[in-house]
Amino acid sequence: MKNKKKTILYSLLSIFLVFIPSVTFAQYKLLESLPFVGTAGATSITLSDYLLGVFKFAIATVGIASLIMITIGGYFYIISAGNQAKNGHAKEIIWNALL
Repeated sequence: MKNKKKTILYSLLSIFLVFIPSVTFAQYKLLESLPFVGTAGATSITLSDYLLGVFKFAIATVGIASLIMITIGGYFYIISAGNQAKNGHAKEIIWNALL
């Protein structure tokens, strides 16, 4: 049973590795330009360009979210007024945002 699962897994992996290069270099016609993808006004992109754009968008989104959380943590730190429990919670928010 284990050998059958391994055979199926290796077969799927080899098929995946064979067809990925052909998909990666294929050109896709865009109906509308995408933010973070290719150059402005580009009419066609490759899959690698698209994945790079998705990665850039994710990094920007995470950066903005962490900045907002650091700001919220700083606000909680300021209004804690010496309360150690609230102070610790604010520090935890800031530390998690940095991580």
